[in-house]
Amino acid sequence: MLDCCLYSEASAALILASEEKVKELKIENPIWITGVGAANTDCFIGNREEIGRLYSNVYAAKAAYKMAGLDYNKIKQQIDLAELHDAFSGHYLS
Repeated sequence: MLDCCLYSEASAALILASEEKVKELKIENPIWITGVGAANTDCFIGNREEIGRLYSNVYAAKAAYKMAGLDYNKIKQQIDLAELHDAFSGHYLS
């Protein structure tokens, strides 16, 4: 419990639109999503490959990078920004 993020109030919004809609609305500098990934491993920590690693993060990242045409082993040279869910510090360590 000491490693959980504090309760806070915030919000975010993401508007997804087709390329046709972007052109119709004359949106300048749209951001294109080229890859997404999702994964889940066993919720019971005793069944995980390693107790200290969150492999679902790795699996989801690999799926997103593959869809985007990126190489997981060279990812630091291929992207400029990554936004991560930060509820637990262990997420960054996976």
